[in-house]
Amino acid sequence: MTKYLLISGGTKGLGAAISKRFSQEYLVTALYRTDEQAAKMLQQRDKIRCVRHDITLAPYAMPPMNSEDELVVIHNAAARFIPTPMHLSDLNQYRAQWDVAIGGAHNLIYPCLRQLVNVSRGTVIAVLTSAVVGLPPKGFAPYTSAKQALKGFIESVSVEFGGRGVRSFSVSPGFMDTEMTQAWDERMRHSVGAGNILTTEHAADRIYQLAHEDSTKAAGENYLLVGQI
Repeated sequence: MTKYLLISGGTKGLGAAISKRFSQEYLVTALYRTDEQAAKMLQQRDKIRCVRHDITLAPYAMPPMNSEDELVVIHNAAARFIPTPMHLSDLNQYRAQWDVAIGGAHNLIYPCLRQLVNVSRGTVIAVLTSAVVGLPPKGFAPYTSAKQALKGFIESVSVEFGGRGVRSFSVSPGFMDTEMTQAWDERMRHSVGAGNILTTEHAADRIYQLAHEDSTKAAGENYLLVGQI
């Protein structure tokens, strides 16, 4: 039996941490769009293959697998955004988030559906944000709207394919100190992340555990990931 992981946005930040964590047992295919340097560094690790592919433009298909294999597909990619008051957010900002969240999920997961059904264990995971739990912070309208749509997408995967053995769930990490959040205004960073900063390594460990724990229902539910450095 061979274990495979396919992850979008898999070479930086949380995606890189997930790729590293799963590579201890899985053959990892980490998709990325632009950062060649990050991809080259990550690919030096055993069992990780980095592939430049824009999932907003075209589907990505994994090679054929045997029925006894295992496949985990994680949609981690997210469009960059700077928190902006809702009245200053134009439609293009919503479209950019939607293209990655939903267009990316479609192009990542649809080509794998047959394999997810046919392998011994097929799992789909979407990375959301803690901002979808309760009311979001001000300035997050395009981002949280797209993530809420992705939550619905994963719930639909469960409804449509759960009966055929496909496991699916989403995770909602709290604030993480990443390249994206480092570009935010310091007041926003402090407001969102004060007292509840999650490391990418901790989040990756928890995602790995959820993918393997018997207590994980994997029926479209969402898990909040929080923690402190």
